[in-house]
Amino acid sequence: MPKSQELHKTDRQLKLKVDQVGLLCSMYYENDTSIATLIDADHVEIKIAATGLNFKDLMISLGQIPFYHEPGIEAAVFIINVGSDIIDLQVGDGVCAFGRDCYTSLTRTL
Repeated sequence: MPKSQELHKTDRQLKLKVDQVGLLCSMYYENDTSIATLIDADHVEIKIAATGLNFKDLMISLGQIPFYHEPGIEAAVFIINVGSDIIDLQVGDGVCAFGRDCYTSLTRTL
């Protein structure tokens, strides 16, 4: 059973899980082990500072439109690691990110 927890923990990575589409109360954060590997040369690792909740996210979560991916397509982030091919971004830069699964504490993007 889900329990209350802090989102921004330093000791683990979290991501939003929708247990049952259509029930907002079934949304919770779970451990995320998807980025336990080394970063690819053309990727950027980002720490999510804030995520936008838009109308499409709400409609997906409520089951009003097809559920193709977890909610969260935009976020304000800080870069915490860059791949070796990245030359125009640096660790510490604050940027806006667009992608999938932005309701997470940490993720990677191209």
